[in-house]
Amino acid sequence: MTTFSRMARLKRVYLSGHVKETEYRKYAQEKYGKSYCLINPIEIHNGDQRFFPDDFIVEDDKTLIDLCDYMVVYINKPTFGTLMEIMYAFIKGKPVIVVNPSGEYFDDIWLKYHATEMFQTIDDAFTYIVHLSISAK
Repeated sequence: MTTFSRMARLKRVYLSGHVKETEYRKYAQEKYGKSYCLINPIEIHNGDQRFFPDDFIVEDDKTLIDLCDYMVVYINKPTFGTLMEIMYAFIKGKPVIVVNPSGEYFDDIWLKYHATEMFQTIDDAFTYIVHLSISAK
């Protein structure tokens, strides 16, 4: 089986969060990259948004979200881009799984409304995705 055909049948997970949240993305890739097609918009844009027009980045990220089955959002400190991605995924009917290690934002009304579920660890978020995948069958 080719890498492309394997990736084509894997569930796609968009990795949302602040552009500087590189450790979370790296951890997710190392632990879950063989089980899921992880879409890292920072990696796609070569980690440097200065080389792309703003409208290109936003529209490209929206297209990537459209292609995903799930969104995992890592929030230490909310940013406008991350919050907009949550809203966009919610409107598109994508499950939005939030990871907030401190649990500081679990009581935020807007976040609770738009998140499918919230966890304190990345592992719990991916365990939940497994649950969602099984439930959908």
